[in-house]
Amino acid sequence: MRWTSALVATVLIAAAAPTAALAQSTSPDLSAYDCARVGDGTSALIARHVLQYVEGQFVEWDEYLTRENTPHLVCVQQLRPTPGALSAAAAKELLTASVRVGAPTAAAGVERMQAGTAASDGKFRDAPAMPLPKATEPAAGVERSQSFDPDAMSPASKRYDGAPQASSSSSFSGAVETQALQEAGIERNAAGVERQLTFGVDDRTRVSTSTSPTYPYNTIGYLSVTYPSGGRFRCSGVLVSPYVVLTAGHCVHNNDRGGFIASATFYPAQNEASATSPTLRPNGGKSDLRWVRTTSRWTQISGPDTHLTSDYQYDLAAIEFATPFTYTSTFMPIAFSATSTTGYNVGYPAYTGPGSADDTGTFTEGQWFSSGADVSTNGQRSIGIKEYRIDATGGQSGSPFYGVDNRLIGILSYGQDLDDRAGGPWYSSNNQTIVSGWAAWTPASDSTDSGTTASGNSVSGLRVSGIYDTSNTANLSFLRFYNTGVSANTVDVTLANPDDGSLMATWTSPSIPAGASLQVDVGTIERNVTGGKLTKGGYYVASIRPRFNGYFQHVMWRPAEGTLSNLTMCDTKLTNDPTRLMNVHSSRFSATYPARIVIHNTGTTTAAAILGVYDAVTGSKLGSYSTGSMPPNAEVVRSADQIEAGMGFAPNASQGHYNIRLDASFTGTLAYRMTNATVNDTLDMTAVCTLAAQ
Repeated sequence: MRWTSALVATVLIAAAAPTAALAQSTSPDLSAYDCARVGDGTSALIARHVLQYVEGQFVEWDEYLTRENTPHLVCVQQLRPTPGALSAAAAKELLTASVRVGAPTAAAGVERMQAGTAASDGKFRDAPAMPLPKATEPAAGVERSQSFDPDAMSPASKRYDGAPQASSSSSFSGAVETQALQEAGIERNAAGVERQLTFGVDDRTRVSTSTSPTYPYNTIGYLSVTYPSGGRFRCSGVLVSPYVVLTAGHCVHNNDRGGFIASATFYPAQNEASATSPTLRPNGGKSDLRWVRTTSRWTQISGPDTHLTSDYQYDLAAIEFATPFTYTSTFMPIAFSATSTTGYNVGYPAYTGPGSADDTGTFTEGQWFSSGADVSTNGQRSIGIKEYRIDATGGQSGSPFYGVDNRLIGILSYGQDLDDRAGGPWYSSNNQTIVSGWAAWTPASDSTDSGTTASGNSVSGLRVSGIYDTSNTANLSFLRFYNTGVSANTVDVTLANPDDGSLMATWTSPSIPAGASLQVDVGTIERNVTGGKLTKGGYYVASIRPRFNGYFQHVMWRPAEGTLSNLTMCDTKLTNDPTRLMNVHSSRFSATYPARIVIHNTGTTTAAAILGVYDAVTGSKLGSYSTGSMPPNAEVVRSADQIEAGMGFAPNASQGHYNIRLDASFTGTLAYRMTNATVNDTLDMTAVCTLAAQ
């Protein structure tokens, strides 16, 4: 293959009929293809970031399109497995492979269950599509001040031994409590029959089924989970690789039910032809869990049956299996920050029907399809939430929102029962790092699979000392990792006791995109270590082992004083890259920690420095700034506000930092100076330690 590996999808596709979940792809329009237009400052282009498992490998790329009503593909820049701009022929080959549906392998056998056997005894509950946000939200159409917290998007996870769990199709023991039924959006009538509380008219349609479901239906499945408290619930999910199912956070973690789920089984493409026909599981099920992951924020707030709109941006999750699904070679691609005026959804609602007061509705265990217009507000989109006019009832939580090109764009998390309104996390730059890391996981990439323990943790790599642990509340340590390589990857940090040098535990970062820099507080590292146990004594020493080339910084924040300091020190000589600066404060910090960039022309001729400004979270280019002509040995100083004004750029809530580099030939140096405005003290933030891929 001339292209590297496989992730995401088509560029141009035929319009889809409202009742069709699958659009027919057409060849991309390459008449305007010219990668030289990307970053030249003359073209207003749409950028799309795509990740997909294709033909046995992960492929990640950026697409650039014109903004016409029928956009033309301008360039495909592949990030992995082989980085670089693709030729028109290679781009067409990649996008064609992205939508090529691999022939399913023959199933070992089709599991058939009599209709309703999983729930007719009244002991199986469906996790609800969470109710609409609390009444404290403003009236429809009114924006409220909402924000995105990068720290809250840090990962939280639980590791399992990979042993298969008991099938959730077996009979369940124990009574279902009335309170739990109400939490799930279900009521029981006088005869003991449960039904979903619904309103309005149900315009969902049953997905046409067979023992060999077609793409994309064969990637969407029925998820059965059991909590430590003993309660069993159903959700939906979507396969994005042979090992990984993406779903909603409230399907895997609930503080009122014991935290992370105790077990789960996923049945891809479970279906039924009618409410009275047998339930078919053409691809079987899998329950050998290795990891269940969600966000740190969701582990803090999960439990209530409704939240503020802004909380649902963290309702993300992944379930990772120890062995692969092998029935197909095509999995749903992920498109980040995709703009789709129509959203499509396929999931597993427990009940369908008009849902009037006199109607018990129809219990179902099959797939149902719905589509509707994007009705999310600007405030919702800014924090990573999308809403569509789509019907939703309990059991649909975790089902995919996807666009007309069959690319995954988000997850259904909450809804108004059968009232044409459902929403959930939108895959965007806010969560791209964490979701990409989850999706790209394989057992081979999991260092803990080899039985690693604290005694086996490595002390190779960059050696760092003086990192404050969270018992020292006066000084809070933040570690920064800048990936200057050409593809996304992770970094391992092993913490050790500074008194006796004993190794304690290792933290693995989420995938850091090329050109991006991750800032993580030590508290997040402490909550997500594996392989041992931490002992807090005020400080840690650490060894840092990256899988990319780049730079490291250790920054300390003193909350009482409101001051930041660069405490970077390591076993190699401190350095600075004269062409790059990491984690520069944007104008969002101008009132408290304003940034100034010093550009020095050390050449012998007059020249202009062209600064490329890159999003620290995604690595994507935000724009360029020119200093104008500088005489030899001259320097200029520019604030973040001046640079942004020169680019015509205003940072959003997630763009507190960006990375800066010299993007054109220029002989000179860059330096970053930051002021602690509360104490009127300026310090140099240029110094870094070098990271070398291991």
